[in-house]
Amino acid sequence: MTAPVGLTTTLAPSTVAITGTISDPEGYPLAGILVALFANGRDEGVRVETATTDDIGGYRFTRIHTTVGDDYRVETTDPSGAHVFSRSIVTITSGPTTTHHRTVQVAGHIQGTVTTRDAHRLQSGTEVCVTASGVGAVHAVNVSARGRFRIGGLPAGEYALTFHDSNPRSAAAPPVLVTVAAGRTTTIEDQVLPPR
Repeated sequence: MTAPVGLTTTLAPSTVAITGTISDPEGYPLAGILVALFANGRDEGVRVETATTDDIGGYRFTRIHTTVGDDYRVETTDPSGAHVFSRSIVTITSGPTTTHHRTVQVAGHIQGTVTTRDAHRLQSGTEVCVTASGVGAVHAVNVSARGRFRIGGLPAGEYALTFHDSNPRSAAAPPVLVTVAAGRTTTIEDQVLPPR
């Protein structure tokens, strides 16, 4: 049935499901990936629901009250750091289910050891925060009690590592440039933060 000329047809909201599979670049499904759904904006928005992929990489959001043509943002995070964080847009289609599959890239890692030096001895840099800054990705971790750190989830590319010690007695170290490759761990030389 065609609407009369001059009248606008308004689509009524309905309850739908959004479902899909998260896979790696080889097509293997990924279990344990955190999937978050955001509404009301392509950039910020409001988080509507979260899910974790099952053994065959599947996720499903149910009872989403929406309208055909609405946009939602889907974000994926691998808690293990083995795969890169991803963000994509899904547009609601007609019917009870909208399908949205995603392929996420394999991540690289950076690891190393940080110590601080005072007037008498070396000790683990337990108050140090290490930040990896690259194009489109910034990741930061705190150094462990043994002075070690490991940063995962990094897209392949060039990164500058910076070291910030909350102890005011330590001086800043110069940035360390690191090349990260997908699926590989890069171990940097031990870093020693000198006293001020």
